[in-house]
Amino acid sequence: MQVVYEGEERTINEPCTIREAFQDKINELGSQNIIAARFNNQVESLDYQIVKDGKVELLDKISRDGRYIYIRGCLYIMSK
Repeated sequence: MQVVYEGEERTINEPCTIREAFQDKINELGSQNIIAARFNNQVESLDYQIVKDGKVELLDKISRDGRYIYIRGCLYIMSK
């Protein structure tokens, strides 16, 4: 499978999660800041299994979608 991240193409031989495939980039960007990913324009968890070709964008707390996910998670925890 071919997965593209910021113009860099990676070959993945067997299904794995986004976290496993991009652990080096997540560590580089700060593992506590990356909270989700966009795979083929769909917001997904970092535990999403990559089983087909696609494009990945890592989302942090500063990005629009990442901020929304973070706030909704905090609201859920507070409601419990």
